[in-house]
Amino acid sequence: MQTGRFSALLRIVLTLAILAFPASPALAQQPGKAAAKKPAFDTSACYGCHAPIKAFHADGKHKSVGCNSCHDGLDKHLGDTKARPVTKVEPAACGACHEKQFETLYKMNWNKIARNEKSNATGPSPNPAWEKLMTPHGFTKEHNVPRSHAFMLLDQFVVDRAFGGRFAPKDGWRYLTQPGGGFKVGDMVVDQYPDNSEQKPFKPGTAAAANPVCLNCKTQDHILDWAYMGDPVPSAKWSRTSKVVDMARASKHAINCFFCHDPHSAGPRIVRDGLIQALTRPEKDTLWNKDERGAKIEVKDLGVRGHTRKIALLDRYDTKLQCGQCHVEYNCNPGTDPTTGAPIGMADQRTNHFPFKDVNQIARHYTDLKFRDFKHGITGALLWKGQHPDTENYYNSRHQKAGVECHQCHMPKMKDAKTGKT
Repeated sequence: MQTGRFSALLRIVLTLAILAFPASPALAQQPGKAAAKKPAFDTSACYGCHAPIKAFHADGKHKSVGCNSCHDGLDKHLGDTKARPVTKVEPAACGACHEKQFETLYKMNWNKIARNEKSNATGPSPNPAWEKLMTPHGFTKEHNVPRSHAFMLLDQFVVDRAFGGRFAPKDGWRYLTQPGGGFKVGDMVVDQYPDNSEQKPFKPGTAAAANPVCLNCKTQDHILDWAYMGDPVPSAKWSRTSKVVDMARASKHAINCFFCHDPHSAGPRIVRDGLIQALTRPEKDTLWNKDERGAKIEVKDLGVRGHTRKIALLDRYDTKLQCGQCHVEYNCNPGTDPTTGAPIGMADQRTNHFPFKDVNQIARHYTDLKFRDFKHGITGALLWKGQHPDTENYYNSRHQKAGVECHQCHMPKMKDAKTGKT
């Protein structure tokens, strides 16, 4: 009863705070207004080099959308291919046409508050049990109940376990009142140690556990500069072994639309390389491989800058795969080989790995993979840390067997009362 009253009171306080101190409109990324119709863009020059894109674009729903709608600097690029155009990765670019989708994506869920730790006495992982079971894993520093997608990247920057207290909200507690809107993270936080790129704890009670792979579920701003599996190759700016602080500084937007929607065809797709690797393993041992009703996938290599860059097109929207890019058990950190005790660093592909199996098979999978997440601080046992296997739990459930998928409850189609359109 007291917990319910406290939550209700907290929501009232936050609401009053917003009314008293409204977030600056400059922080909110408004959907771009549809610009005046531009002259028809000749795509043939682009297709000459970007041949794989032609198959998506020419027959897709976006075939009437010119390349210059999402890419700037094309005149210079056409004159000199080394003059790379600017690709618009912000969700607001899609919101220029898909306005209602943009608005509802960033609609605030006031029932989910920021920095609500799972280790609270009323949380799902109460202390002191949580810390004793998980010490010294970074998640013991701060592990919060999730909130809206709009805050995925922001919350990763300021959580105590990620960057050791490097990033702090510019306006202090006021960041808790930011009601979404697709803001740029750089408008919300300040790097308190801009003179260095060290990834270390700067403040007591924090950890520096973030790495380049874990950013891949928060943002895909870097999608064109990340080789398949994050392998370190000269032509890709970012990799598993990059300095995560530098990569974070270059990241601005949470949950880009093109995680799940191909920008050229407007068709469904997935981009997380760890999942694509899992679905195409020769063992064919994932839940998707055994799903007779699952979407068919077609893996495409879109790398044109000297490195492999894969996406997987789906023949229909299958949110078990699309949501399964992040809402799954995966490994995104260094660890230890339990058979030898040797450390496994970020140069090893096992630091970007999806089992995508039944939850009761995951422990065996990691044993076969020869991987453990961390060494327990009390017992010395080598353990793996399971995390949010939502998709794996959903497979073979009553709802999944009935054909219900994630989006039907979490992102259902809605009808606009004014236009009647969905």
